[in-house]
Amino acid sequence: MKIENPFIITGYRSENEFCNRREETAKLTSAVNNGRNVTLYSLRRMGKTGLIFHLFRMLEDSKKSTAIYCDIYQTQSLNDFVKVFSNAVLRKLETKPEKFFKQTLEIFKNIRPRVSADKYTGEPLLEFAVERSESLLPSLKEIFAYLRVKSKKGRIVIAIDEFQQITEYPEGNIEAILRSEIQSMQNVSFIYSGSKKHMMHSMFTSSSRPFYQSTEMLFLNNIKETEYASFIESKFKDNNTKINDAAIQSILEFTSCYTYYVQYFCNKLYSGYRSVITERSVWETANEILNENEGIYNEYKNLMPLLQWNLLKAIAKERGIKSVTSMSFIKKYGLTAPSSINNSIKSLLDKELIYFENGKYYVYDLFFSRWLERLP
Repeated sequence: MKIENPFIITGYRSENEFCNRREETAKLTSAVNNGRNVTLYSLRRMGKTGLIFHLFRMLEDSKKSTAIYCDIYQTQSLNDFVKVFSNAVLRKLETKPEKFFKQTLEIFKNIRPRVSADKYTGEPLLEFAVERSESLLPSLKEIFAYLRVKSKKGRIVIAIDEFQQITEYPEGNIEAILRSEIQSMQNVSFIYSGSKKHMMHSMFTSSSRPFYQSTEMLFLNNIKETEYASFIESKFKDNNTKINDAAIQSILEFTSCYTYYVQYFCNKLYSGYRSVITERSVWETANEILNENEGIYNEYKNLMPLLQWNLLKAIAKERGIKSVTSMSFIKKYGLTAPSSINNSIKSLLDKELIYFENGKYYVYDLFFSRWLERLP
């Protein structure tokens, strides 16, 4: 009988389907068990959220801490943050509906709980409804006061994902407000996770920012090839599927050992082949993935000036370029003057179509980059 696909693309299932990250897990565990806050940051889709869920499973299994996860990516203001953060905290700490309602009514003056149905499962969900449009800053202070009371009964670990989002709020002092509340917390550890590396780094290492030197910094990098190779081989072996070393190496070369892309690629391979996987299987799957997304990739061309498109394509073909204004690079790809290239680079960075890492520019979406490489 075919077992469930072990290459998880989103979320977390079990330790058995989680590749490596032993050193990072150990650092996070040590920090939260000893009351230290952590800033966890990396490029998007490197596996930060999976690592957090992996840590939380371990903490919950040990029954030493209560773990709370809060994703604020969709929030646009302080009021949004208060609703999302409060919801995450109360759902975890008040699991019985009657206590949830009672605690909400006691703490919040202009928020009321309401019941809705999950659009996918139909199961009831507890949510917050804001009755007035005024600032929810008092409610934020109340939820932190509530956490101080609850933490006296046991350690609490809170992960706030996409934490850099608070810098986008129209209210200009959110960092200072949160820092003021958090620094007085006892028996509560925070993990601030973010995917905009330079923004996260600035928030916690700049002496002019409220969170300056308030956390340990943990950068999540690519998993080592040897570790991923062993993981891939073992998962296919568990399903009685043979995969040779050359095929594994081709997977890791195509995906640059980038967590999401490795997982997605292997997920497709796992679902498409039964007994033997060869290099041919790998390249067939690569073509399938790129062809499936071709319509989306072609649309990008219609959304940007020709110079930006040609520059994007050139960066992809180079698989990373240090100097985009060098004459050799400009001549090789028939680009225009350095001043125009600099403007295009800024625009591509702002659109998050490229990123700058270790002295080089790269196309952010790896599969898109591989598709661009094939263009004339």
